[in-house]
Amino acid sequence: MNKVSNNLTMLIGFLLIILFSWQLIAKWQLELHLVYWINFFIAPVTWTVNLPLIILTIPLFEYDNIDQLCVFKVTSRNLIEQVLVFLVMRIKFNRLRFQKLENNIIETHQGGVLNRRMIIILCDETSADKAKKIEMYYKLMFAGGSVYKKNKKVIPIRVECRKESNRELLIPPYECSQLKEEYKMKNF
Repeated sequence: MNKVSNNLTMLIGFLLIILFSWQLIAKWQLELHLVYWINFFIAPVTWTVNLPLIILTIPLFEYDNIDQLCVFKVTSRNLIEQVLVFLVMRIKFNRLRFQKLENNIIETHQGGVLNRRMIIILCDETSADKAKKIEMYYKLMFAGGSVYKKNKKVIPIRVECRKESNRELLIPPYECSQLKEEYKMKNF
């Protein structure tokens, strides 16, 4: 069976080489025109230009949802500034992905408006410094999709890190600064 699949792959590759060679020979006059080469190089340039837009789409959508909870209206410029700060923070704290912070997490709960309140139950021996890193881990959406409801990652409005034994706050909760006055959530 392996020999058959290798021969079939070789035959397909050979046919593709013949096809592309035939097209090259048949359309060689097109290659002499400047328009052909301009079109040839436009595709990588457009992908390069659109790449930041693709990267910014998810945080932009998330912050737009958060800003709709505010009483005041947020301008497009402020929204883009929030997204750029978010991306800079993700780059700055990218090392959190490799620190195995999940080992300290017992369970997570997600709730509140638009499921933007995260309650993280940590082992009793977790230090405050480690809890701050875990808070940042969730704040910057580094956690896997299976942790979130319906596997949908969200930028949280509030993150609470609590001890396993007595459910007390290990560190003061993170709350999105622009929503502190307009949008308050009750404690757990």
